[in-house]
Amino acid sequence: MEHKHFVTFNQEHFIGFTCFETSISYHFISKTELSILRIDVCFFGSSNNSKKTIVFQLENPVKDEISGLKEFLTDLFSYSGNLHGNPWFVESEMISEKEFYKIKKQGGKRMDERKNKNKVSDQNHPLIIYCAEQNLYPKPEDHSPHSWKANCPSGRQHHIMISTSSPEEHLWGCGYCKKKGGIEELKQWIESKKENIEMKNELAETQKSTISAGEKFSEELKNLPYSTDKIGQGFVIHIPQPQRDDKKNNK
Repeated sequence: MEHKHFVTFNQEHFIGFTCFETSISYHFISKTELSILRIDVCFFGSSNNSKKTIVFQLENPVKDEISGLKEFLTDLFSYSGNLHGNPWFVESEMISEKEFYKIKKQGGKRMDERKNKNKVSDQNHPLIIYCAEQNLYPKPEDHSPHSWKANCPSGRQHHIMISTSSPEEHLWGCGYCKKKGGIEELKQWIESKKENIEMKNELAETQKSTISAGEKFSEELKNLPYSTDKIGQGFVIHIPQPQRDDKKNNK
């Protein structure tokens, strides 16, 4: 099966440098099936290069090749997980640079529509409501229906992944923290984090009080006449006792 070249584009990392060059070739199996050969070349190490062939199913039969290819590219750009970075046109004999960016914009619009649809359908889900109450800021994902992400309760810079369509005991998971479960497991995790924070705060207050008492004792010690004797590697402090008035005590 010979694939014909369709389009080549670069993928730019969010901090501004080009990280991949992607080449898309195609072969029409039928009016509703399209074989796609995708080659990704990484500019920062060949170990990240990839070459794969997929079969793309068109919802409706197409009249010509270019219509089916445009639909594929729109679908490709509508899922953030399909890309390593922001796509930029390089070359194509089938579409112009202007058409490429129009398709890219349509893909982004389709992505937003999917997210908004997920948000409306799942915003009243108990887990989504709980995450919002705990200031974990849940947001819908675009790669599949009912997929969300929220800030991790650990406080680290990563997310927990949520699937509102999963069984009750497997609604969320965090690969970094090796935790997963349902609403109750998430509640227990968050409560344990709160308890740890409270214990740390109490310990900090105790340490603060101890330091304050030590500083107060040091200040009082400065105002007393005392002498020291060196014993080994340490010192013994001699503080004179206040003199008693024996005459006053004998009265």
